[in-house]
Amino acid sequence: MNPQPQNKAKRLIIAGVILWLLVIFVAIFVELHNRNSTQPPSAAINTVTKYLKARENNIGADQSSPTAWLAVVKPLVTKAWFAQLQPPPNPQASTITNDYRIAHEDNYIIQSSITGCRWEDKNGVEASSSKGNIYCTLTDTTLSRATERVVPASSLQYGWVHSGLQETPVLELVKQKNAWLINSDATGEGQ
Repeated sequence: MNPQPQNKAKRLIIAGVILWLLVIFVAIFVELHNRNSTQPPSAAINTVTKYLKARENNIGADQSSPTAWLAVVKPLVTKAWFAQLQPPPNPQASTITNDYRIAHEDNYIIQSSITGCRWEDKNGVEASSSKGNIYCTLTDTTLSRATERVVPASSLQYGWVHSGLQETPVLELVKQKNAWLINSDATGEGQ
């Protein structure tokens, strides 16, 4: 028995529709998997946010010294990274930066907004349940410490860079004793 050409055409159309639905389903599954795999856990993002806010405002007029921010980040970083953040024991020159001096003279404090954090492969290393590299969008706003209002760009000293979109933070996180900690900060190393 030879099937009629009409039935054969219907079967081909049905098979084609099923194939297309399968392709679409697989594409959606892959996209959702990729989207979920690039989203760090909220605990990791909380650590990154606290660290970056402290790092960005380390020069602010509300800081008692250039190293005061280290007390804030100590519980957020590994022992090895904390050791790297320490100033030299006997510096040949002052550890007070020009930005620190300007912020204290002009009574500036830095407020940071951290958004869009995502895991990124770096040097072929994929994020895992215990380690990963996070990239975020960082925006700084300079406030007057006296008024707690934004200092207009036209009022900022020439060369002041702590206002607007900043260089993309590149942070390596590791999970130790169920806590996400910053293990390195490669911001500015030519990612």
